[in-house]
Amino acid sequence: MFNKQTLAEKREQRWAYLMVAPTIIGLLVLNYYPLFDTIRLSFSRTQTFGKSTFNGIENYVTMFSTPEFWKATWNTIWFCILTVPVGIAIALLVAVMLNAKVKFKSGFRAIYFLPMIVAPAAVAMVWRWMFNGQYGIINTIVLIFFRVLCAIVFSSMAGYAFAKLRFRGKGLLFGLVLVQMMMPSQIFIIPQYLMLASPGLTNTLFALVFPGLVSAFGTFFLRQSYLGIPNEIGEAAYLDGCNQWQTFTKVMAPLTGNSVAALTIFTAVFAYADLMWPLVVNTDINMMTLSSGLATLKGQFTTNYPVLMAGSLLAMIPMLILYLFFQKQFVEGIAMTGGK
Repeated sequence: MFNKQTLAEKREQRWAYLMVAPTIIGLLVLNYYPLFDTIRLSFSRTQTFGKSTFNGIENYVTMFSTPEFWKATWNTIWFCILTVPVGIAIALLVAVMLNAKVKFKSGFRAIYFLPMIVAPAAVAMVWRWMFNGQYGIINTIVLIFFRVLCAIVFSSMAGYAFAKLRFRGKGLLFGLVLVQMMMPSQIFIIPQYLMLASPGLTNTLFALVFPGLVSAFGTFFLRQSYLGIPNEIGEAAYLDGCNQWQTFTKVMAPLTGNSVAALTIFTAVFAYADLMWPLVVNTDINMMTLSSGLATLKGQFTTNYPVLMAGSLLAMIPMLILYLFFQKQFVEGIAMTGGK
């Protein structure tokens, strides 16, 4: 009995490592390597032809002696202090209102969530016009499709392993996922761009998808969903002769349908609204996404705001349709993920 139990535990650990490996490797390559490269470059001085030499803490001394740095820091602190409590209070109030028994609740809910599915470029154009201040549709579809596909496949495997399987280093590896979620994505942009520029992969579809090959948020999100599934279901599948992969694909994964639908909408919205990375990595107009294409419609001397408004409204339609079709699954997925 002891040998069988030991063999089963070893088999469970192998499956856990296989399921977690794509996400962990992706995080190490896409996030932690750029992070350490950023730290290395912060102690360097760039010379001719892109070469860099070590210069100690000179860059940090320069930053700390710059008034703009301290001003921006204090502005950020005050912004967080003033907006976080107010935002939490308003969010709780709106959440209660959206779950109250009132007529046209679905319509109100759709209107409330509309701003989060609108491309930032579209919103920026509208506000720029209010204060007088070549669309990449195919590229956008490809970007959304592959980011959603990678997020669902890799995050589902890793989330299941972190929630239901026992293996060594589980806490450490999940800690890497949590730490990545806490870091701003902007710090990865330059190192990730250099990783693609060296082999000449900029201005390609792969460059658009590259940062979203794995999703720390998706892993955490689906892990919470799997934690809400009783362990007895997996044990029953094991007694029926299923191995870990069959238990995952045929028993557990189908039970997280609503959470996967919610993650699909989240990932699609984030990919659709992504503006900075497509602008940085793809300068060719033929390789731009819809959001970055909208941002380039402004002329050098004049701007045709009616055309910009038309493009902005068209940019809102796809995500609005997606949300309206999957609104029920989106809300149920969020509700299921919050429980254990």
